[in-house]
Amino acid sequence: MIAELGLPLGQYRILLWLMGAQKDDGMVYATQQAMSEKLGMDRTTIQKTLVFLDKIHLVEKVKNGVYRLNAMLRGYESDDDMWAAIDGMPEDERLDTADYIPWVRRLQRPLKAVAG
Repeated sequence: MIAELGLPLGQYRILLWLMGAQKDDGMVYATQQAMSEKLGMDRTTIQKTLVFLDKIHLVEKVKNGVYRLNAMLRGYESDDDMWAAIDGMPEDERLDTADYIPWVRRLQRPLKAVAG
C-alpha cells in the first residue's frame, strides 16, 4: 500500500527510517536535526517531509522531537494488539479506505508541479 502512494524517494527514506526507529509504543523520539544527520539529508527536506507525512496521516508530530506513526504502520507485539489498535482508529486516519490513495495523489500534484 505504501508503494502505491508514489512518494518521492527522499520521502520514502524518511518514512522507512521513522518506521525502523519506532519504539514499542509506536513513537519516534528524534529531532529533525538528528534525522538530518542520520539520513544525510538537509534539515529543511526533513521538515517539509514530516509536514507532508503528517498531512497524509502517516506520521503525527506530537511535539518537537516526538512523532507517532499511524497505527497501521506501527510494529506490534501480537496480532491482537494490532487489530485492537486498527479497529479503534478514526475512519479518516485509516490507510485502507478506497479513497485514501487517490486523495494522497491529489495532494501531491501541486507539490510535483512546483518541483518540476
